[in-house]
Amino acid sequence: MGSRIPENIVEDVIARASIVDVVGEHVRLKRRGARLLGLCPFHNEKSPSFSVNAERNLYHCFGCGASGNVVGFLMRHDGLSFPEAVRRLADKVGVTIPETAGEDPRVAAGRKAAREQYFEVTERAREYYRGLMTSGRHAPPRDYLAKRGIDDATAEAFGLGYASTEWAGLVEALGRAGIDSAAIEAAGLALRRRTGDGFVDRFRDRVMFPIASLSRQTLAFSGRTLDPEERAKYVNSPETPFYTKGRELFGLHLAHRAVRETGELILVEGNFDVVSLYARGVCNVSAPLGTALTEHQARLIKRYTDRVVLMFDGDRAGRAAARRALDVLLAADISEIVWARLPDGRDPDDLARTEGADGVRRCVAEARPMLDICLDEVIRPAAGGADIGVKRAALDGVTELLRPVQNALIQEQYVTSAAQRLQVDAAALLRQVRSRPAGVRRDAEPPPPESDEPPPWGDDEVERASEEEPEAPLDPLDAHEATLVELLADDDALVDEVYRERLHFVIRHPALREFVERVVSSRVEDGGPSLRAAVERESSAALRSLLTAVLVEDRGIDPHARHAAFEETVRSLKLRWARAEKLRLAAALQVERDFDATLARMEEARRIDALLAELQGVTRRPVSGQEMS
Repeated sequence: MGSRIPENIVEDVIARASIVDVVGEHVRLKRRGARLLGLCPFHNEKSPSFSVNAERNLYHCFGCGASGNVVGFLMRHDGLSFPEAVRRLADKVGVTIPETAGEDPRVAAGRKAAREQYFEVTERAREYYRGLMTSGRHAPPRDYLAKRGIDDATAEAFGLGYASTEWAGLVEALGRAGIDSAAIEAAGLALRRRTGDGFVDRFRDRVMFPIASLSRQTLAFSGRTLDPEERAKYVNSPETPFYTKGRELFGLHLAHRAVRETGELILVEGNFDVVSLYARGVCNVSAPLGTALTEHQARLIKRYTDRVVLMFDGDRAGRAAARRALDVLLAADISEIVWARLPDGRDPDDLARTEGADGVRRCVAEARPMLDICLDEVIRPAAGGADIGVKRAALDGVTELLRPVQNALIQEQYVTSAAQRLQVDAAALLRQVRSRPAGVRRDAEPPPPESDEPPPWGDDEVERASEEEPEAPLDPLDAHEATLVELLADDDALVDEVYRERLHFVIRHPALREFVERVVSSRVEDGGPSLRAAVERESSAALRSLLTAVLVEDRGIDPHARHAAFEETVRSLKLRWARAEKLRLAAALQVERDFDATLARMEEARRIDALLAELQGVTRRPVSGQEMS
């Protein structure tokens, strides 16, 4: 899973995927000329400004500036990493991605078939459990949800179901659909009988919580018992080749839009906490899957927000879990981690049921920075001249707390404050804090083998579509420059002419001039990406948005008339440059006092006049940027 996706496969996936189909799953599009328009999914608007160009496989919002190709859309919309978005598209369009370079295609095809069978089992199981919940034949699970204030709309959103008391209800139902029992066992939903003859269901008489990926695939299940005498309150699916609990967060597939809108994620401990808050309208909530928060889960959170509200249970175990989560979140460079402390014996579900959304939001509003709270707890006993043993324990506690802080300036500020309170040298304490590489606590789960790998062309900004530093918008391109961009994007042969005559020189827009020079030189000299591909890979979000807007808008240039349009566009750009240069020289001549410099400027002015005459005359000898420079 950790290998880099070959570039040719990425290009094949993008070429096969229809951006209209992908965007159309989330946005209602209406055709207007060569484009399709809809309401932007990335910001609130009443009039459609979100535009999709099917031919060029690009999208652009003329309201908020979001733009990119089909992979970028999935990254931004669903918070996926680059490889995750490519893999999801590959599944849609039937492209097999090898897990290692040079992998036997038959092995890759076998792995793909196993994956498809796995998700067929989990999806059919979800439908089966959901059908039992809604059939009307089983009152206990519906009564249980009603007692806990879970309405039908919330149950439907989470796909809550019911596993009956039958020993092999699921196995038999899926068997009738032609699914082999061994496949059900491989998906973690069946167990072999002790006699070894046949299979029984793993889950019985439980409310079923499907665990969904960000792409809403059913990965696994968690079952909550309805029997008050049952010791195991929850039973969870085992980990499989397609499901690792430390890589997922329960409910994030429903929460991520609300997290972006509110700017914060409320992190709770249990599935019912998530469902209960969601039922009361607090939708920016998620939870780990029955385990301590992992580094991968923290990185997943950071795709959406830099502010996490820890709302764990109010008992000692909940406080300990919050303390462990702090280290992991700090190591992921999440800047705001606050603790919404609950009274002893209460959990978020209690709070939501008794005080509703207002009570939850009030608790969130009163949350304090978790790091400040923890530092105060370890420093307070040693403040004011305590004995050396107490002070040493406090210094060790401060060191342990501040090591995971990734931002060096913030770390130094905390160290300075702690040193003042403990009356020690700040520089010495800072050296101690940084004496070994910062990282998560030893009891935190190590990151899984697959990381958020960069795209195959080496762009380090893997998640640029989901979290980008805001940039000042660039000045728009004029009509001639916009036409040039379209022509170069649609006809790679024109790139050679731009390179040969150094035509970037006549582009007035500074960012576009630098971009064209860089891309054209790379293309001709080193076989670099085409201009259209270079737009998609551009590291500057502002420039990428500006150029994508041009390509999405599509001026409808006749393919048979491209070269004539190119010549006319270049002639117009040269004329504008020459006229501006003539005005510049005239102004300079008026103030020039040096005789030799005046002669040089006059010669330059005559050359510009000759260029203007040629450009405007009947005989149009090509005038290159080299001559103009």
